[in-house]
Amino acid sequence: MDARDIRQIIRDTVTETSDNFWSEPEIYRYMSMGLREMTLKFPELSNDTTALTTTNNLGYYTVPTNWQVNYVGWVDSAHTVADATNTQIFSKLKKFDLTDQYSYLWDTTSTGTPEYYRMESPTQLNVYPFPDQSGSLVIDYKAHYNNLDSTTTFNNRVEPYCQYLVDYCAYRMFLKDQELVSEAQSYKKLWDEDLLQVESSLATSAQSDRYFVVKNEDVYMNNQFGMI
Repeated sequence: MDARDIRQIIRDTVTETSDNFWSEPEIYRYMSMGLREMTLKFPELSNDTTALTTTNNLGYYTVPTNWQVNYVGWVDSAHTVADATNTQIFSKLKKFDLTDQYSYLWDTTSTGTPEYYRMESPTQLNVYPFPDQSGSLVIDYKAHYNNLDSTTTFNNRVEPYCQYLVDYCAYRMFLKDQELVSEAQSYKKLWDEDLLQVESSLATSAQSDRYFVVKNEDVYMNNQFGMI
């Protein structure tokens, strides 16, 4: 489910399928406001981990514009990303700063097992050496949702809760008409209940994660990163 899907559900909810009263930019603005409120209250929703499949001899990879990369790891094609909990298999890459005094040493021709990464631009992730075999870059990132539009997709942690944005948007949209204030108040109450549901769900997930991290530590005593 992406922002465009949520927008359609919102229009169905307020029974206006065109933008006669509520414009498209207005709906996406309210959606952005609701998601900002949710992720400020629950910042863990912004953080996620994903994998990009690498290509032999290619060191440049594109990431979404709303990602802030926390760290990058590497796992070869003989293993799954789930194996990244084992540091004998998973390699956490060192960040190479463009302002580093040794930046001139960055070689764009060497191949091998990636050891370093740097952000060439907000959307371009470079690794060095270039991979000499296929594998996966394990990217831990923080997603920023400041200006949602029809192209916005949600990370795996936000996606289960993005349907709650319907209630927030309906609340804000109905405030636009004084004759619909009572409906707005009803949706505001639903939104407050939605946030309580998110809190409860995250608390349950945190308890489950702690159990599996402890169990995983029993298997991999040299694990430095916990679960990914």
